[in-house]
Amino acid sequence: MRFVGNGIDIVHVNRFDSDNSEKLAERLLSKKELKYCRGKNNFLLHMAGRIAAKEAIYKSISLYTDEYYWKDIAIISGKRAPFIDPECRLADFLDKNNLSLSLSISHDGDYAVAHAVVLSRN
Repeated sequence: MRFVGNGIDIVHVNRFDSDNSEKLAERLLSKKELKYCRGKNNFLLHMAGRIAAKEAIYKSISLYTDEYYWKDIAIISGKRAPFIDPECRLADFLDKNNLSLSLSISHDGDYAVAHAVVLSRN
């Protein structure tokens, strides 16, 4: 595998107004992501983690394309690390271009941070 790109993003959770967070989440997150975040005690923290992850992914693939929108990227939480939903548009792009993506999301206090690394399978 060969390194292709990486991205990182940090989000201050308090930047989201809890009154408008549900509307924002519905605009930016997939149905699976919404279900995951709603199932957590701190909805805003997990929503911020997903948003940071999507920003990090955008940055990591920016050399290849800039045609992806919020809901084109969907993140599923695995037992050890989050991964791209195989049913989302980005998964198709990665597969067609022989790329893989490694993703990490972390939360601490009022912050969520994410890091994405793209590797070529060629």
